[in-house]
Amino acid sequence: MSNLPLNGYLYIAYGDEHIKEARIAVDRLRAVDSKAHVTLVADRFVEGFDRVVVKSNIPGDLSGKAHCLSNEYYTNTFFLDTDTYICEDPSALFDLLAYFDLCAVLDPAEIDVYMPGLTPYNSGVMLFGPKTTELFSRLRWYYKTENDKLLQDSLKGFPSSIRRLKMDQPPLMLAIRDTKVRVHSLPSIWNARYRFNISLMGKVKIIHGPVTVAGFKALEIAMNKGPVNRCWDAAKWTK
Repeated sequence: MSNLPLNGYLYIAYGDEHIKEARIAVDRLRAVDSKAHVTLVADRFVEGFDRVVVKSNIPGDLSGKAHCLSNEYYTNTFFLDTDTYICEDPSALFDLLAYFDLCAVLDPAEIDVYMPGLTPYNSGVMLFGPKTTELFSRLRWYYKTENDKLLQDSLKGFPSSIRRLKMDQPPLMLAIRDTKVRVHSLPSIWNARYRFNISLMGKVKIIHGPVTVAGFKALEIAMNKGPVNRCWDAAKWTK
């Protein structure tokens, strides 16, 4: 790690679709942060990244992220799902890691896990520092021992097809609960999931969800219309 920058960006991609998204995402990142150092964890070597870590045994479901998340690549890591679009330079957020171990946005589509009010964070946009080793170890532990029970308990009322998915948000929240990480809740503009109704305060910084580049640009305009404090109506976009 000594030869790498203090701060860096991390993407995880497995399969042709995710790798295609990662290429688009990193091009956009470099357009807004020309100094960005980017690591890709993937199931094959991919051009266009500063560092590529090849892991051929990455699970093909959502649990794959849990097996690859790590603070070993940088002192301060800015993790992004491959289906994210960065509207402007986000690097100022690295400063938060002087005070917190993990920064993320609460998920607008998740329900409480095990107890009222324990709503998961969305794992698609996260910043984390060096004191998260135990957190990620605990996250992987849940996948090995309790994930099936967790899904049944935390996703009651959802179709069985959804309950069978290897969801990543509920186990992450339990890992946060079980460890001593200092967590900061970012406002939704830093992880604006356009397919859900969300409250927005200020200009959207990162849009999250599968869409074309042209679609992201149109979304950036649409999501920033209206007053500073506004509600995004997902139905108007998805119709």
